[in-house]
Amino acid sequence: MLIAYLEDDEHQGELVKAWLQDAGFETDLFATSKDFVKGFLHRDYQLAILDWELPDVQGLGVLKWLRESQQANLPVLFLTGRDSNADLVEALDSGADDYLTKPFDRSVLIARTNALIRRTAEPTPHWLLREGDHEFDRRSEKATVAGEPVKLTRREFQMAVALVENLNAVVTRERIMFEVWGLSTSVETRTVDTHASRLRKKLGWIPEQGWELRSVYQQGYRLQRV
Repeated sequence: MLIAYLEDDEHQGELVKAWLQDAGFETDLFATSKDFVKGFLHRDYQLAILDWELPDVQGLGVLKWLRESQQANLPVLFLTGRDSNADLVEALDSGADDYLTKPFDRSVLIARTNALIRRTAEPTPHWLLREGDHEFDRRSEKATVAGEPVKLTRREFQMAVALVENLNAVVTRERIMFEVWGLSTSVETRTVDTHASRLRKKLGWIPEQGWELRSVYQQGYRLQRV
């Protein structure tokens, strides 16, 4: 899930971005309205979070652009120090979906974010597995990253799905061997390690791209965001 967050206060922006990313939301932080708008030229966001007071175009102006552009249905949450009823009404009447006044609680922010995404998201078919910009189609055993197809062998695909389904948890080598290779006794643990190495390269599961597929000593593998 990808969020565009517009906030010119560096400390506030980095704090909220960290909260969102800890909750599993990939978040792009922008300090100006101009950069925020440019971001939509390159990425497909599922939620926008806007500050009101900005150094260039005010938050309401950005909201107006969103509602008049191809992002008309994008859910928008305002985070602002303005706390009057008149400001709340103006934001909602202008097309905002929700409104939080500063200071706000981390748990409330995450709950509001989840609620907005649930309200607007299309249900994901049971055969489709999504995590960030990675998508795995269990019917065809095909994978894509940021919409681009990634060629995986059948066993690589099955191992990738097992890791994504258990994101942030250790998946033992024995479990991987059973789920991917079945009851075969000829599979060696180094075969799992080889497949893990291939997945790092093919799916970009490296820290430089925001992921880490880590070997856990004498246990197995853990896939996590970094």
